[in-house]
Amino acid sequence: MNGSIQLLEQTSKLVDLFKSTQPMTSLKDPKLLRAKEALEFFQKWESTVWSNELDPIEKQRCLLSQECRRDLTSTVLGFEKMLFNRLKRFPNSYIIPAVINSDICENIFCQVRSTLLGPTTHPNYSNYVVALSSVLLSQGLLSTHGNAGNNSVVASPFKFHSDQPLRRYKGKKT
Repeated sequence: MNGSIQLLEQTSKLVDLFKSTQPMTSLKDPKLLRAKEALEFFQKWESTVWSNELDPIEKQRCLLSQECRRDLTSTVLGFEKMLFNRLKRFPNSYIIPAVINSDICENIFCQVRSTLLGPTTHPNYSNYVVALSSVLLSQGLLSTHGNAGNNSVVASPFKFHSDQPLRRYKGKKT
């Protein structure tokens, strides 16, 4: 029972961060620091389980899935890096965590995979680079159909946009 309570406490820290509608203006924001503490809890849990003398299958059963552990790490560290880059580039700016979502990233990955013969392909590095370049050069990727909070508050994502049209519009034939 104690482990379940600890798990809920740590996941609550992550929820508090990503549901927050308060602007984050510093890497020392208490919610971000608590989320990093939660990440440390999960990493310590993993290292403790792997150091036990259990069967490897039993070790896997004692942990969250590998994908979930990777997602936790990339989410917290990625958000921290995004905040760092934003504050470095625009010192008096802020990020509202509740309006950040992964729609833009998912859009890029879907376009890259569909460029490579369909959404079920698994591209290698060189195929991926070629497809990613064609996606980035062909269009803007600003998602207007976000699922994270109120759409009246707009986050400023990194833009991949060309001011010049890549294909000239020929107009409607009459």
